[in-house]
Order: sequence, then structure tokens, then C-alpha cells
Amino acid sequence: MHQFKFESFIIQIEERLDAIQSQWDFHRKQLPFFLQSFYLKELERCHNRPFKQRYCCVMLNSKCVGVAVLQSLQFNLSGIADSSRQKSGFWTRMAYAAGRNISSCLGNKASIELHCIGNQTISGTHGFYFVPEISNPTQIQILEKILDAIHLNFSSPALMQVDLIKDFGINSQLRSKTLPGPLIQNLEPEMVLDIPEKLSGIEDYIALFEKKYRNRYKSIVKKASGLHWKVLTPNEVNSLSPELDALYESVFQKSEIKMLQLPQGYFSNLNACFPDTFQILGGFINERLVVFGSCIHENAQSVYAHYIGLDPNLEDMELYQNLLYRFIDFAIVHQISKIHFGRTAAEIKSTVGAVPSPLTVWIYPRGRINQWAIQTVLKTIKPKSVTYRSPFKASQTPLNLV
Repeated sequence: MHQFKFESFIIQIEERLDAIQSQWDFHRKQLPFFLQSFYLKELERCHNRPFKQRYCCVMLNSKCVGVAVLQSLQFNLSGIADSSRQKSGFWTRMAYAAGRNISSCLGNKASIELHCIGNQTISGTHGFYFVPEISNPTQIQILEKILDAIHLNFSSPALMQVDLIKDFGINSQLRSKTLPGPLIQNLEPEMVLDIPEKLSGIEDYIALFEKKYRNRYKSIVKKASGLHWKVLTPNEVNSLSPELDALYESVFQKSEIKMLQLPQGYFSNLNACFPDTFQILGGFINERLVVFGSCIHENAQSVYAHYIGLDPNLEDMELYQNLLYRFIDFAIVHQISKIHFGRTAAEIKSTVGAVPSPLTVWIYPRGRINQWAIQTVLKTIKPKSVTYRSPFKASQTPLNLV
């Protein structure tokens, strides 16, 4: 545990959420899903988790006015360059660039440690919450003081230490006033789908597409004509927990980057605790679950697509693409206007109408040498090449990378 004072605030940093859970849960009804204590504890149970998680509670006049999650990740640069060269993802390409530039100068024992306020497993700003009375400038000041405290009080043998706050959207009202300020780096954009008003279902939505994409939809749906879709009830999620775990596992094992592996019972546990917030859409063949997608309701108008699972033996049924269409139909039926689809499979998601939404990360290198090294590394990182499509009649050309 570490505690320090900043202006009138008392800030406490713990390595276990249990130590401050009563303060953390003080604003439970206001906390977004990704900061709920139950979700964070499920994250702690994940296998192969590469980061160490810490929890920060901000107190004012003996009351909790803010919370933040900090994840620390340390890795050696030896061998990273070769293993990361052909892979996608900003942090993977950064590791490649760092390994290539730094190891060539300092040898194979060079290492880097990242301290990140935010959740490295999802897109968006999900690492902190403050009550509305705390102004935006003060929020950023507090977060930067937390990063300072981590650097000063939790020593690391890493040669290079870098602090991060992630991920800010293009319309974020949060600004840093520190001198020098953080390095602002663009990330792969999040794919977001905005649903027009006054639609009754997926067929109304597809009618907005050009003929090419309407025919694509018909072809893909036809391949999975035997599928029956429904939103699983809490009892069904509980009884189908082994099947959900197995289908997720099949997707995880084929993933290019394995950040962490969900524990057994992850889906049933979250659904039991958040039945109205965490929901699962399942596809069945003859009463057998063969595909599912989980989603998290940010609010009444917006959902985040979460982890999925599918039967690897049914590739000819285009299960993933059909799942995207079912997500859209689910959103329309429930009068949801925005779906956050995350960063992966960007081109496929663009064929159903999702568009790239820019995200940035704030990078705070520690020391002039580290700042020079990180700036050098960032200059060598090339944007991931993605062709974005637009299926709608009103747009005849592919979208440009924002």
C-alpha cells in the first residue's frame, strides 16, 4: 500500500482491490461496467495475464471521489523484434521498433516497463472515474500524480520506464497542462457502428446498402440458414457455461495475440452479477450452441461487443460474419444507436457499416534519454494498412484511414 497527498486529496494505491473495496464500491451505481469491482476481480482470475494490476482510490474529506486502475507490463526486448515484425497491433509494432532500435545499442538485456492507467484488453477510456464535481483539469492532474507515485515508489530494474493514459477519443474534453506535456500517439481506430433511427430490424438496415453488399448479406445469411438465434436468459447462460467456455477457447487458441485467457465460468459469472448489463447472443443448430457473442451495455443507447466464441468446424457457415449481422439486429430491436466493435477485423466490420473512430494514447517517458528513445521508436512505427469499405448507397468510395 502507498498513500500520498495532492492538494486536498488523499490518494491510496493498493495491489489488491479488497483493501479498498468499500471505498471503491461507494459509487457502485455510477461506476461504468469496466470499473465494477466484480469485473476487475474476474480480470484478476484470467490466465496468462501479462500485467500487474493496481488500484487507486482518490479521497476528499473522507469520501471517495475517484478511482483508477493501473496495469504494469514489463518485457525484455531480446527476441521481440523478430517475433513481432509481421504481427499487427500498435503495441506489438512498438515492441518490434523498440527491440530493433534499443537492443542494437544496449544489447539483449534491455527491458521496458509500461505503467498504464487504463484497460489494455479493450478499446477506449475505461481506466478511471471521478464524480462530476471534480473538474477535467483536476482529474488529469491527479492521474499524472498517480503515475509519478508509481514511478517513485514501486522501483523496477527495467532500463526504460514509460507511463501511459489510454485511450482518448477525438471528442475527449480531457487535456493535459503539464510541461512538457505527454507525447500524443494515434492508435488503431476503434470500429464503431451508428444505427440510423426508425428501423424495425436488420432487413431495414440492409436496405440502405448498395446492391453488392445486399447480395453479400443474402449469401452469408443463406450459408447459415440452419441457425436459430436468441438472447440467452441467465438460466441458459448458467446451464451452457461449459459450452460457452469451449467455444471461446477455440477462438482464443487461433488468436494472433493472446493477451490473456479468460477463466472457466467467466461468462456465467458476469451474467449472473450483471444480468441487465452483460448479455449473450447465441446461435444454435438443433438446440446445440455453435456461436455466441457477448456484449456490454454502456448505457441505454450504446453497447460494447465483448468476447465471442464459435465452432471451428463450421467455417463454411460464415459464423463470424453472421454474428455481426445478428449484433446489428439485436441493437435495432433494443433501440440501441451505437455499437462499439473494437479494433480487430476492421475491414470485415466496415463491410457491415462500422467506421473507424480515432483513438490516442498519452505517453509519458521518464527522463530525457527515455523521451528521446520513445520519440525515435514512435517515428519508426508505420500505420497498419487497412482498406475500409462503405456498404451504404450514399457513399461510393472506401473510407480513408482517419
